[in-house]
Amino acid sequence: MSQRATPVDFGILPFSTVSDDNGSSRSSMRGTSLMLAEAFARKMEWTGIQWSSDHTTVLDYQCGSGLMSQILAPYVKHIIGVDPSDINVNEYNRKAVSQQLYPTKLRGYPGDLSVQHTDSRLEHPEFYNLDVVILGLGFHQFPYPQMVLMHVFRRLKVGGTVLIMDYASLYQGYPSTANQYGFMKSELRGLLEQQGLVNVDVETLTDSEGNIILENEGQRHIVLAKGVKRANWPA
Repeated sequence: MSQRATPVDFGILPFSTVSDDNGSSRSSMRGTSLMLAEAFARKMEWTGIQWSSDHTTVLDYQCGSGLMSQILAPYVKHIIGVDPSDINVNEYNRKAVSQQLYPTKLRGYPGDLSVQHTDSRLEHPEFYNLDVVILGLGFHQFPYPQMVLMHVFRRLKVGGTVLIMDYASLYQGYPSTANQYGFMKSELRGLLEQQGLVNVDVETLTDSEGNIILENEGQRHIVLAKGVKRANWPA
């Protein structure tokens, strides 16, 4: 795909990269949103999603101020941002307005998919039958990630895709509890498969030179995981 995401810069945070072969090549990188946008663009075909600005609908959960939505915006028809924090939702919508993307392209709502009960604020039909649900850079923080995936699963259409862009730990994590370093790739794969998703895969994100993107002094890297809803099970 020749189209390229060019999101606004939501914050300048330091990241590092390390070469795939021997780990000896390191370089400082700044501009988190642009770096992740470019890394994601290189994985567009890998996701298996038929991206279209005419019909693809997305739910961006724990959207924050809108980093993942900004990355995806050029490729989709509409993105619903959902976050438990009213402050984050207000900022998400403010930035969407400033870019003339609100409300037709981006619109944020308060809501929580990390609790056992269904959030009544998210029961309108527009929150269901979605092509894509993405969880970006926060999935490892949920105390019960399987609960989140259960709610996400219900909101996807059959054939829809879950995408998780998040930190992956270089050390063994704990799938049932929040993990500050992120899950190992095998743990992410297991969580998606346990929910009944198929075509599950997890890829490590790299920069334009093929260097692995590292964070937190090299203790974790960033991955993109995917899984497809084959049928309406489990409910």
